[in-house]
Amino acid sequence: LAIAAACGAPAEPQTYSNVASAATAVEESCPNQVSTLIAGQNIDAGDVSITNDDTNLYVQITTQDGWRITETHIFAGTGAIPVNRKGTPVPGHFPYANSFSPGVTTYTEVIPLAGLNITCGDELKVAVHAVVERQVGGATESQTAWGDGEGFNTPRWSFYSLYETCCEPPPPPPPEECREPVELWTAAE
Repeated sequence: LAIAAACGAPAEPQTYSNVASAATAVEESCPNQVSTLIAGQNIDAGDVSITNDDTNLYVQITTQDGWRITETHIFAGTGAIPVNRKGTPVPGHFPYANSFSPGVTTYTEVIPLAGLNITCGDELKVAVHAVVERQVGGATESQTAWGDGEGFNTPRWSFYSLYETCCEPPPPPPPEECREPVELWTAAE
């Protein structure tokens, strides 16, 4: 006669093999900060979503209503946003810039936190500027767009957001020890 006691096996840790999976995990631990992508000063052209994990800051621009992104200019950091002498932001001097031909409906800029020289909980300034276009009849309408937020101290319309970096939650506690072992009996031969 043999007796054995066993507990359930502890859950395996999750791993993520691509950015899309990692971004899904981020959504579960760091809330997205979402603002409107404003084109032409008053058109809701989509959304800007900002979040982070322990390695990267993710700035996602998503359009709607036929708008497509043809250029992006993004500033993220704790220092001064590039402006001219009148205090108007200069998107051409933002460190993260891209262009798309043809235009795209969504784009995510992945910015390594190590390059921003910040620690968990630091507040970042994030300015998102884009050029968007859409087809109206047989013509192409093109507009400048900004992620909504705090206004710059200038008569020209432009915005930036304040984003507090999120700390990854602590690892889950170890599995509880067996309270009631499962007994397995086998018959002796």
